[in-house]
Amino acid sequence: MAVTFDAAGSYHPYGDPLTYDWEFGDGTGHATGPTSTHTYTMTGIYTATFALSDDHGGIATKQLQIMVARVHYPFPRPKSRRLL
Repeated sequence: MAVTFDAAGSYHPYGDPLTYDWEFGDGTGHATGPTSTHTYTMTGIYTATFALSDDHGGIATKQLQIMVARVHYPFPRPKSRRLL
């Protein structure tokens, strides 16, 4: 399941540069930048963590739970129709 994370609206009140760090909670590493797309390959519940920091040591973090599940839709077989 592909998930796009977006923090492009984040800003520093004094216009200082920001560093973005995304950790997806599935052990695959980190990504940087204001947006990131990550694909979860296994079912489960993951805690994604976003950290935003500035050059003065300020940091803000946010966590989000992602649930990846397989959904099966049992469609009934269409009834056979015979045309005359």
